Amino acid sequence: MVTDFRTSTRLDDSPSDGSLTVLVDEEGTPRGLIDSGGAAQAVVVTDSTPLAAVLNSQKALQALLDGAVGLVVVDSSGDIVGLVDRTSVHKELACEIAAPHPLGSDFQPPGDAVWLPPPLRVHCAECGTVNEFRRFSWIKTYPCRGGDHDLVPLFEVG
Repeated sequence: MVTDFRTSTRLDDSPSDGSLTVLVDEEGTPRGLIDSGGAAQAVVVTDSTPLAAVLNSQKALQALLDGAVGLVVVDSSGDIVGLVDRTSVHKELACEIAAPHPLGSDFQPPGDAVWLPPPLRVHCAECGTVNEFRRFSWIKTYPCRGGDHDLVPLFEVG
C-alpha cells in the first residue's frame, strides 16, 4: 500500500500483472487505485455493505463505468481490508442480471404463506347449524353439516 498520494502518482512502475495498488492521502483515506491502465478513482465501500447494495448503487456503478478499476473495502474504523477488481464486480452483476426475477408486483415466492380470507359462515334455516365455506354460490346446492339434508341458507333482514 502506498501511503502518500503525491509520491505514488510519480511512480513509473504501475502494476502490470493485474494487481491493484491503493492510493491514500495523508490521513490514510483511499483516494484512488492503480492498475495496469494507470491511476483511477477509488470507490470505497464498507465491509458491512451487502453485495446487493453495491450492485444496485447508481454511484458505484457509474464510477465503474467512468473508469474506476475496482472497489476498496474498508472496515468501520476506515482501515483497508480488501480490494475487488472491476472484472469481479462485472461478473457478479452479470450473474445478478441473468438470475430469474419475478415479473410484476403480485409475485409470491414458493413457500410463503398465502393469506386467505376468513371462511364465509352461513346458517341453515332448517336446523340452525353454522356451515363454513371458502367459496359459496347461491345457485348451487350444498349438504348441511347439521344432518342429512341440503343447506337452506337463512336470510335475516334486520
